[in-house]
Amino acid sequence: MGRISRNGIRSIMNKALTACDLKHPGYSCHVFRHSCGTNLYKETKDLRLVQDTLRHRDPKVTARYAHVVDRLDKRYTAKLVPHE
Repeated sequence: MGRISRNGIRSIMNKALTACDLKHPGYSCHVFRHSCGTNLYKETKDLRLVQDTLRHRDPKVTARYAHVVDRLDKRYTAKLVPHE
């Protein structure tokens, strides 16, 4: 078996999103890439690691993940904890 193409990955992910009722306009498998970058930075605070993982050439692109995480952490609702 050879390498899977981008279209193959896209097809597989779209089927999975549809099966989970998560496929909506504007959602694609690329959303998982953003989730990976955001969560990796949130856990490690290491932009270089995120840059290497996502294979970004320009560190400015990777810096967006730090901005997103910092903005999410500063939300007033970030400190709310659901009661059980």
